[in-house]
Amino acid sequence: MVNVNRAQFIKLNPVIKKDKKLENKFNLKEIIKKLTAQAENYVKKDEYYSQIDVGCQNYDPKYYAKGIAFSIQKDTSVTDKHMLRVSMLHPSMQIEHSKPLAYGNKEEIVKFLKDEKSIKQIEEKLNTLSEELKNN
Repeated sequence: MVNVNRAQFIKLNPVIKKDKKLENKFNLKEIIKKLTAQAENYVKKDEYYSQIDVGCQNYDPKYYAKGIAFSIQKDTSVTDKHMLRVSMLHPSMQIEHSKPLAYGNKEEIVKFLKDEKSIKQIEEKLNTLSEELKNN
């Protein structure tokens, strides 16, 4: 007979403090700031670069999504053009919706990300994507 230490199989229930707020709140401005820095550093004019992705898990009840991600990728058919997209993942993790936000050269993409008006456009796209995910 094999001697097994029973202490290994004790399941511990974590203590959860009810007054503690989630620290991983979805912060659009922080994500845009991170994406802007990566766009300035890694987007190349004539050279190939791998797709830039910045995303996070969604804890904001305003959006019906498990995760939200932004990506920048090079247009393979046009030398100096890039596409900025936003994607949302359904809570079931089976469906993903995405929409383009901006298309242009590096300077246009960075200008779009730095503009305060574009934050409102991005929020509108996020709301649209969230509604589309709810209806699926």
